[in-house]
Order: sequence, then C-alpha cells, then structure tokens
Amino acid sequence: MIVTPSESDSSASSTNGTPEHKPPGIKVATRRTPSPRKTASFMTALLSAMRMGPTRSRMGDIGGAISSLTNGSSKEQMTEGRNSPEGSESNELVEGGSASSTLTDQVTEMDVLLTRFLKVCCVLKNESDLQLAETEDENDRLSNQLRSQQQVIEQQHSDYEVLACSEARARKELAAVTHDLEVANKNLTKYFEAEYDHQVMKLQNEVEKLGGNVRHLEALNEEKERQLEEALSRLSAAQESAPANHVSEASHYREVSCLSDKVTSLRQSVMEREKQIIELNDRHAKDLAGLREAQGQTQYTSMQLTSTVETVLKQNVNSWI
Repeated sequence: MIVTPSESDSSASSTNGTPEHKPPGIKVATRRTPSPRKTASFMTALLSAMRMGPTRSRMGDIGGAISSLTNGSSKEQMTEGRNSPEGSESNELVEGGSASSTLTDQVTEMDVLLTRFLKVCCVLKNESDLQLAETEDENDRLSNQLRSQQQVIEQQHSDYEVLACSEARARKELAAVTHDLEVANKNLTKYFEAEYDHQVMKLQNEVEKLGGNVRHLEALNEEKERQLEEALSRLSAAQESAPANHVSEASHYREVSCLSDKVTSLRQSVMEREKQIIELNDRHAKDLAGLREAQGQTQYTSMQLTSTVETVLKQNVNSWI
C-alpha cells in the first residue's frame, strides 16, 4: 500500500501514538507477545538502517536483525512457556508496557521515514516518468525524422534515376542531331561547291563567247576599215583619172555622200560593237563579283553551322553537368 504525504503527516501528528498505517514488513502477534528487548533492538537496527541508507551491507544487517529477532523470540517464547514462574507476570506486564511505548515511538518514527521514503520514491517515479516520456517523444521525433530522411533519399534516388534516363535520352538525341548537322553540313558544302563549279564553268563559257564575239567584231572592224580605205583610194583614183566634164558634179557628190554614209555607218557599227564589248566586260565583272560573294556566303554559312553545332554541344554538356 502506497502512503501519500497527507496520510503520513496525519499519521505522524496523531496524539494517541498509534499509527494508522503499518509497514508491510511488520506483523503484530495477538496471542504471543515478543520479547521487548528483541523488538526494541530490531526496531533500532531497522531505523538505523533506514537512516544510513539502503546499501547491500545495511540491508544484510536488517535481514540479520530480522532473523535473529525471529529466532530469539521463538526460543524465548518456548523457554518462557516452560520455565516462567507465576510471580513474574507483573514484571513482564510492566516491561511490556514500556516496550510497547518504545515500539510505538519507533513505529511512528519509521512511519515518518517511510513517508519521506515514499515521497522520494514518488518524486523519482515522476521524474523517471517524465524522462521516459521525453525519451519516447525524442524517439518518435527521431523515428519521424528518419522516415522523412528515408523518403527524401528515396525521392532523390528516383529523381536521380529519372535524370539519368533523361541524360541518356538527351545524349542519344544530341548524337542524332550532331549526325544530322554533320550530314547537312556536308550536303550543303557539296551543293555550294557544285554550284560554285557550275557558275565558274558558266562564266568561263560566257567569257569564251564574249572573247569570240570581240574577236569577230574586231575582224569586222578591220574589214570595214579596209573596205573604207579601199573605197577612199578608189575615189581618189577615180577623181584623178577621170577626164574633165566626164562625171557630173552631182553624181560625184552623191558618190561621196554615199561613201561618207557607209563610213559613218561603219563607224557607228564599230562604236556599237565596242559598247557591247564594254557591256559584256561589265557583266563579266559583275558575274565574277557575284561568284566571289556566293563563295564568301558559302564559307560564312559553313562557319556559322559549325559554330552552331559547337554551341549546342556546349549548352547540352553544361546542362548535363
């Protein structure tokens, strides 16, 4: 039975000297009265042991006191039952009264000590309960934290697997895009090279045609100049060899004007041929400039495609890292 502080205080402050609650280890015999000396020595040993503390040696002393008390009381009872005279009953009653008062005081003192001990036990139990509750709360908190960390680790692992799959897929896509860009660059380079060769051949053919036309025009010009010189020489020869009044002046002027018209037409044709030659030369220069520009544009496009491929590769590598 656990004694509360209020009950122990009320039992300690009682005036009749009899405690309300008896310790569980003490039993009061109604038929046989133990020896007052043995009882007093037992209570003294028990109180001294309670005052000194619950060590093993002191508890052994208490056990020894209990055993000696039990054995001594039983032996004294047997001897007193056999050898006690009838005239010693009054002395035993006096000694029993004094022993009972001493026993009452000792029981009261022991009740107070037990009350204090129970108070200490209650305090220790409360503290142990609080510590146990705190330990359980800490254990729950650590368990929850461990579960949350485990969930975070599992989530990170799944994210890592997803990222690994995405990285592998991105690498495959990048390899495919790189291959497509390389193929497109090669095809574009081949196309521009073929177009460049075609334009060069076309310009060379036009240059050859222009050269043939120029040579033809120069030959025609030389032929016209030669014909003009022959006509002038014939005219001068005719004027010198003609007799007086043989050719009329009007016919002479007509022939001269006709020859002049021929010379003028020849000169105009020569000028037109020269103008055509100049135009052909200008067009040839423009074609050459366009060809050079196309070649530069091809080189610039190829460099731009190469730089684009390098930029895409760097961006993908940086994003994977």
